[in-house]
Amino acid sequence: MHLTADQEAQQAMLTKAGCQFTPLVQSGKAYRYSATCKMAGMTIKSDSVLTVDIA
Repeated sequence: MHLTADQEAQQAMLTKAGCQFTPLVQSGKAYRYSATCKMAGMTIKSDSVLTVDIA
């Protein structure tokens, strides 16, 4: 699975703002990644899971 151009642009913008992303890891149909952002004196962590279903 590859990031779309929109996803790449959003990730680049967030990286410039102070976010760090883990690599995309595949497990079966699920792809996982995390982001940790430091903004306005706070640290925010986001965990994301993308599931691919082929019709």
